[in-house]
Amino acid sequence: MGVTISFRGRQESASLRQQALDQARAFATEMEWGHRPLELSARRGFLGSQVLETPHLRGLSLIPHFACEPIPMLFSETTGHLLDAQVWDEGQNDVQLLDQVMVKTHFGGPEVHSEVCDFLANLKEHVLPDLDVDDETGFFKTADLAARDQSFDAAWDAVLADVPRRPEPGEVFAIGGFEFHGPRFLDPIGPEQEKMLQDLEAWLTVRYGGFGLTFERTHDGIENLDLLMHEADTEGWFDDLGSAEAEGLAHGLGATFGAILAELLGGEWTPGGDDDDDEGLVLHNVGRIGLSVDPFQIAAERIAHGPSHAFVHHVTAFEELARRLTARAE
Repeated sequence: MGVTISFRGRQESASLRQQALDQARAFATEMEWGHRPLELSARRGFLGSQVLETPHLRGLSLIPHFACEPIPMLFSETTGHLLDAQVWDEGQNDVQLLDQVMVKTHFGGPEVHSEVCDFLANLKEHVLPDLDVDDETGFFKTADLAARDQSFDAAWDAVLADVPRRPEPGEVFAIGGFEFHGPRFLDPIGPEQEKMLQDLEAWLTVRYGGFGLTFERTHDGIENLDLLMHEADTEGWFDDLGSAEAEGLAHGLGATFGAILAELLGGEWTPGGDDDDDEGLVLHNVGRIGLSVDPFQIAAERIAHGPSHAFVHHVTAFEELARRLTARAE
């Protein structure tokens, strides 16, 4: 469930397929989407009733937003069709091929959906004239923002239809990729863990604050975390992920992001597992809706995947979940 956009197409020209991939990569870079090359070879590919021998696919995976499904842009080297691939029989190296590529944009939000529409429209105009796009919001064809937003509202109603209005104590449920817990007693963190979090937050401020960057517990603080990461990306601070500097920054980011998030939306630090270090700590009841968040994992994913996993994207997504669930419970 949730807003989805799908597309299918073909480009027989190998040179135009390469041009399409180059154009997709350039668009992703401009929009600060994540992207990586993809190449797949299999013993057999099952496409509907067809069995394709030794299919070879080449292309890209594009990540517009951490909460949006990746966009697979894989061309068959034989036929030029755009295909999606799923493991069919890993032991036999067989894959299930789909000639309709589906991307759920719902949890990325309406603006991300519009970006995906613009991306596909750009490809259709320049290198994939036969691209057929099915957008359930209608935005791809009409650019009607009001209709797009109404489609998202209706989709949210459907998504939340099966979500408990008042979860039982300790009940665990998911909305998209987000985990929620019903009311329950939360084990508080101890004084040593509390001091560790404070020390990490203070270290980040001393080490990287200044020059206009402050990490106060406000929305501006979130934006400044992303500005710091922009500098880190530009300067290559994480080229060596195993360095002491990179590791220290990752821990400082997680602790600081968690502190700001708890201040903005509410939430309590609790032990997330058996470990005594900071990576065993989780924020529970974020937004006062039972949402569980691992700030250290979010920091690690921002480091690994870039601006598509920006801290501000997470806050916006959590705020939207809180708004929707709070309104539904009233």
